[in-house]
Amino acid sequence: MLYEIVKSAEIAEPKVSVVIPVYNVISYIDETIESLLNQTLKEVEIVLVDDGSSDGSLERIIELATEHQNICVVKEPNAGPGTARNNGLDVARGKYISFVDSDDVLPEKALEIMYHAAESEQVGVVTGISVSFNSSRSWFIGGHFKKGVFKKRS
Repeated sequence: MLYEIVKSAEIAEPKVSVVIPVYNVISYIDETIESLLNQTLKEVEIVLVDDGSSDGSLERIIELATEHQNICVVKEPNAGPGTARNNGLDVARGKYISFVDSDDVLPEKALEIMYHAAESEQVGVVTGISVSFNSSRSWFIGGHFKKGVFKKRS
């Protein structure tokens, strides 16, 4: 095992586990975690996998984990986001898994909508739309939608 569980989540049966690779994102991680803590779906496990950060990110996510029972913190030596996601997947206990980047923000109903879509449609994969943004504008990322992968929700 090349990772260590620093703090386990104290949530009995998570509906969704959100796995987030964390690497030197002290400037962004609070906003990302806040967007997950504010989800309307409450049975959410947040699995933060620190990938060898040196900027205080690990200390910050441990601090947040002590304040919130649904946060799990894992640390590993730097191996890249793919390894961090795989190690987070190994630790996650939710019925469904969501991968979120450490600089992403989810709308408050995102996980609830996707969870209910998976349950009602009895599917194993649900995706949402993405919007990229910077300080001056935002734009829709429609790659999969244009290729007919999405089934529109009624």
